[in-house]
Amino acid sequence: MELVTRLARTSIIAALSLVLTYGFFVEYLSPFRKVHIPYDLEGYHYPLADYAFQALKQHRLPEWDWTIYSGQPFTGNIQAALFYPPTWLLLAANAARPHVSHQSMQIFVMLHLWLAFILCYLWLSDRKLTDLASLAGAAIFAYSGFAMQNLQHMGLIGAYAWFPLGLWGVDQVVHTKQYRHFWKVIAGSALCFLAGYPPVWLVFAVCIVSYSVFSRAQLKVAVGTVLSLAASLVLAMIQLLPAWEAPALKVPELRYGNGIRGFDFILSFLLPNFFDFSLNTDINTNPGKYYLYLGSPCLIGLFLLFRRKRISGIAPFLAVGMTCLIFLTNPFGLVWAVIRHSTLLAQLCRDWYFLTGLMVAIAPLAAYGLDDFLRRPSRSLRPWFVGLSIALLLGWSACQLFRWLANGSGV
Repeated sequence: MELVTRLARTSIIAALSLVLTYGFFVEYLSPFRKVHIPYDLEGYHYPLADYAFQALKQHRLPEWDWTIYSGQPFTGNIQAALFYPPTWLLLAANAARPHVSHQSMQIFVMLHLWLAFILCYLWLSDRKLTDLASLAGAAIFAYSGFAMQNLQHMGLIGAYAWFPLGLWGVDQVVHTKQYRHFWKVIAGSALCFLAGYPPVWLVFAVCIVSYSVFSRAQLKVAVGTVLSLAASLVLAMIQLLPAWEAPALKVPELRYGNGIRGFDFILSFLLPNFFDFSLNTDINTNPGKYYLYLGSPCLIGLFLLFRRKRISGIAPFLAVGMTCLIFLTNPFGLVWAVIRHSTLLAQLCRDWYFLTGLMVAIAPLAAYGLDDFLRRPSRSLRPWFVGLSIALLLGWSACQLFRWLANGSGV
């Protein structure tokens, strides 16, 4: 009966969150479409998907796309995500069309964020957090600034969606002592890799190993996690081998970077639109700057976390966050001093993408802060305070709606 109840509740949450996801992205979707996802989605990922689509419609395998990376086999371009199962659904959904619809690719990206929300909710609720805290943590993970900044990067968003599945699998192994749950680690890792961007898979591997080591588990759980990552690459071998062979003659690029630092970088997490990215602002206004706002539920949850008197339960998230911060900031050049000795790591390991792992840590930490608050004995609020809060929320919502309308300020 408990299983049936949970399935029913999860189904309701999945349906409602799908509706809310549509509302969140309503400006991109019919019948209220005003904008579209630009840059890499339309200029890079779309031609790859349409080439594969045209080849399959002609009953041949997509072997050589002369428009992008000419000289490289199509299967060798891992960003084409040809062997990623959701890509097959995308192509099948366009079967009646002469070309892949750009709108369908936008929906594809947005459905991945919905999937990220559902998997993160299941992961956090399985850790016995309250429903509201689990929902808030999932929303922070799926819809905060970092994910929105990367809508154009289909491979990154595709990989991002599978992080909670792997971490959920580690939790279940630790709590149930049943190693069959490693299938979630294997599936999450394989899908993350096949989604089409190996630097994000490397972040997945770093996060999940750090998480398993600090989960108060036996050493064999950490070893099992590493073996599961290896097994996932065996599953992904159909993509791994062509991608390994294709750049054999390429001059290696050292892509890690210098590490991301700066107080303005921190402020972009804490303040909405700290760098001006409004619709009426020229795109060249903020070169090298990003919209990374965490959102007020996340900031409130992190603030409430400081009231927590013990770190049991949150130590794995802190470990993931600290590990990713080290890779992200490259303190004293230590990270680069290590990875520069490996040509493979120097190409795969990139500072910016460890923001992905940072979000994996921040979202559940905020959820734990909110959970602690929600479990405290409630206190009655004065009616004037409730009324003032509602009035302020309605006023803020009206202000944002005015800005969204066609005749608004565009801020």
